[in-house]
Amino acid sequence: MKATGWQEITFDSLNANHFTLVQTASTLSEQEVRLTSDDSVSVAYFPFDKGAINLAKTPYLAFEWKRYGDAVSTDLSKKGDDDRILSVYLAFAYQPERASLKEKLGRPFLEAKQGKDAPARLLTYLWGGRPATDDWFENPYTGKAGYMKILSRPDEPEGVWLSHKVNVAADFEARFGYPPPRLLYIAVSADTDDTKSSLTAHLRAIRFSAE
Repeated sequence: MKATGWQEITFDSLNANHFTLVQTASTLSEQEVRLTSDDSVSVAYFPFDKGAINLAKTPYLAFEWKRYGDAVSTDLSKKGDDDRILSVYLAFAYQPERASLKEKLGRPFLEAKQGKDAPARLLTYLWGGRPATDDWFENPYTGKAGYMKILSRPDEPEGVWLSHKVNVAADFEARFGYPPPRLLYIAVSADTDDTKSSLTAHLRAIRFSAE
């Protein structure tokens, strides 16, 4: 995975997912990521060079996903027991002028742990269960620094590609009240360690476009 630009975040004391590229290509849109999750959790992310993604010009993100195995369904709005089939994360750069006092005070510690490009805002598109609403909800681990939305439910058919297209710029501005800063990376994860589930999921055709 690293040879094609992908990197992985793992968590102490937790089993890691297994990521492979089914289709290897130089461009992200031509790649297909396969993720196997078995009582495990970790994140694969693809960092963007500065200026590589201009959300003012290409605000739309499209992708396709499918799954095999357990149809994990938990309440994703609460910490703990919050497993999911798939997550697609978008991580945005820190802006001191937009940060709260708490964020400013905590920023040096975050950068010491994660580096100077540690994200400050997150949007997450989910394949999972509750809450039942199709509206956005706060990421329980970040509070108002991150928001999540379920795009696919666990009862979707197994082994079928599901297509999604979202307006990232509009979603960000609706949640945070200002235009999105620089996009640092896109990431994908599955989470099965709480429910001891087992699944395989695929993500492909990741592309940004003007419309």
